[in-house]
Amino acid sequence: MSTDFESYAIRDFRDGDEAELLQIFERAYANLGGYTHRTLEYWRWCLLQRPDVEKSGIIISVEKSNGVIVGYAVAGKSGNLWELAYDPLKDGKEIVALVLRKAEDYLQSVGASSINLSAPQMDRVVSEVCRDFGYAITPSPQMFCAVLNYSTLFASLSNNVSTNLKTRFSDTFLIKIEQAPLWIDHEIFVEVNRNNVRVSCEPCKPTVSLKIDNVSLSSILFGNISPLSAFLRLKLKVKPVSKVLTALSFLSQLQVKDKWSFPLSEYG
Repeated sequence: MSTDFESYAIRDFRDGDEAELLQIFERAYANLGGYTHRTLEYWRWCLLQRPDVEKSGIIISVEKSNGVIVGYAVAGKSGNLWELAYDPLKDGKEIVALVLRKAEDYLQSVGASSINLSAPQMDRVVSEVCRDFGYAITPSPQMFCAVLNYSTLFASLSNNVSTNLKTRFSDTFLIKIEQAPLWIDHEIFVEVNRNNVRVSCEPCKPTVSLKIDNVSLSSILFGNISPLSAFLRLKLKVKPVSKVLTALSFLSQLQVKDKWSFPLSEYG
């Protein structure tokens, strides 16, 4: 069955489409703070293995000219649109309108009484299409993040900005974490020089020592408060005093500044 617009069409899901759909997801969500790298197995677990998802509920939009996948939606019989993604380099409004209309038809056919779609607030394309379709806007669910391993988190964040760190700093930072659960390392060392950034829990001689509680540190790293705010509120202590600006700049470099958003498939 095919539903046509000017440049794009809908086709049925086929086994093996997952790799292309995963690429579309990464293009759509990679710049958001809630993005995590997915494997094919994880994508299948999030979507294909949901009890209310059947293959006929996976709606794929392709270019008419070459059949290349440009967007998709995964509708569950519960009425949840678990995931919607489109190639940001294409005509997003047409793609979203096409897959959303098809999703409505599908959900009506399986007896769903409503449709629930979660989308990033900053996505103007989805917002405009939903407004045109007469959707009501409701407050988004509140999410809470907890850190299970600061060493891994610091290593990941440092890797993302390693070039900036290596050009700005030549220090060994000791981060002492207070009021943290027992399973969390209470001391993290980050050694930065022009050749390398190394994160470790093994003691070494620091040039800058930071002392901060667990909640304040995670709030800084996830972008809820600024390092300066934590310092002024005495949540962050730095030694020696001459290195305060260095410590604040270091934490600012690591801070996740992208807008946060999670697709419904991640937590539904």
